[in-house]
Amino acid sequence: MEIRAPQSSNRNDELIERIAAWIAKKELQVPAVLYLEIHKPLAGVASAFISFLAPGLDWILGEKRMEDLANLLQDRREVERLIARIEEYK
Repeated sequence: MEIRAPQSSNRNDELIERIAAWIAKKELQVPAVLYLEIHKPLAGVASAFISFLAPGLDWILGEKRMEDLANLLQDRREVERLIARIEEYK
């Protein structure tokens, strides 16, 4: 798996919505926002780490989802958008 150029906004919108909806369904908004805020400066590192672990973890989420998640975390602005969307569910 390789980290590609940033995804289209529409694709990121869909991914952000799916993640935020799942977090809201599990009622994990507060810990998720706290975790994302604390680790926001490390988003690029998390993206690289996901790419590093992808060959062993593809069977959990699938290769495409792992790539999408790594690409989303690559951009700090997208992490901000994810946090904002999660907060809207509160």
